[in-house]
Amino acid sequence: MALIANMFDRYFPTRVRTQSANASHPESNGGAMAEVIDAVVAYILPRPFEQLCQKVDSEAIARCQTDIQTLRQTVQDQLKRTHTDVVLTLAQSDPTNLHLQVLKSSLLRHIKADTQFGDRLVALVDQIHTTAPSLQQAMQAQSGLSQPTATLVAEADRLSQQYCGTLG
Repeated sequence: MALIANMFDRYFPTRVRTQSANASHPESNGGAMAEVIDAVVAYILPRPFEQLCQKVDSEAIARCQTDIQTLRQTVQDQLKRTHTDVVLTLAQSDPTNLHLQVLKSSLLRHIKADTQFGDRLVALVDQIHTTAPSLQQAMQAQSGLSQPTATLVAEADRLSQQYCGTLG
């Protein structure tokens, strides 16, 4: 999976690089970053979101619908801006494990490259979870989301450190 992400990054590099002094950024905590990425994927893709909606009352969904739409638009705009929106299209049309992992890898790369984008995602996910705590509980209870993403984040961090170590 890391090989695919590295190859993808080679051909579609992120053009926006910013710095943030925000100490609470999820990049400083791999578990928090994995949780944010899982939430983003669960909320922006139709099939995972439909599964969550079945477990949550419709009032909770209605309360956070605007924030979910903003989250979807934010991700879509970022991916379009960097010409990597094909990963979102693939994950939406055919949400196989491979397509979901590639989308998560792309989101991880964008969060690390553009901290303003990462901060925006964190704020939107926090807002959704504050507005509809039952949605967060349903998302966390959904099996198979957090472990693969946590592994992905850990592997990306390991490769980043390994790569940076060879440059020094």
